[in-house]
Amino acid sequence: MKNEFPPVFTETLMRPHGLVLFAGLRQSGVEETVRGLLAAANRRLGEDVVVMDGELGAAGLKKALTAAEEGRLVVLIQRAPTPLVALRRLLSEDFGEGRRHVLWRLSEQLLLMSGQLRLKGMNDGRAVDAFEILLMTPALRAALAQEDFSAADQALRSAADGAGLVNFNQAILQMLLRRQIDIKTAFEATRDPSHLDEILKQVGI
Repeated sequence: MKNEFPPVFTETLMRPHGLVLFAGLRQSGVEETVRGLLAAANRRLGEDVVVMDGELGAAGLKKALTAAEEGRLVVLIQRAPTPLVALRRLLSEDFGEGRRHVLWRLSEQLLLMSGQLRLKGMNDGRAVDAFEILLMTPALRAALAQEDFSAADQALRSAADGAGLVNFNQAILQMLLRRQIDIKTAFEATRDPSHLDEILKQVGI
């Protein structure tokens, strides 16, 4: 399946260093997406690019942060339905008295978070992918440093085009407008059907 990736993905993976978090459940295609993005950005695994897939634990997250701080691009792949769920799980580990320092380091290094849903498309049933995107802003970095997830939740809920933020329902809406999926698939996929219904009514669907 050929994907058309949001431009912000490739732009971010062309950055020389930092940390990028991709979340998706099994069969979401997130690993395929990471491979495709690295190829599109002309980045190869090695000294400058590190991919860490699966559970990290406290030691693993610290290792990822150190690699980013040393000038590498670190891509984390997490099995979670959304990027914020993945982030909460990463931070559920016991960091002891160093927790605040880990939060500060993460807020400094995190460039972008993304979640992925793979849906059945209308074109011969071929799969299509919906992406939730959070491009880190100064406000989100400050909130993360304070472990304030409500700020990210609210930013996604009120995400606007061009702001580097796209929630799953907005991605699903675009797929409906492009006739890539049908209404039934849209409501089966969404985690927030009332919000999806609200934005569909706004565009007359």
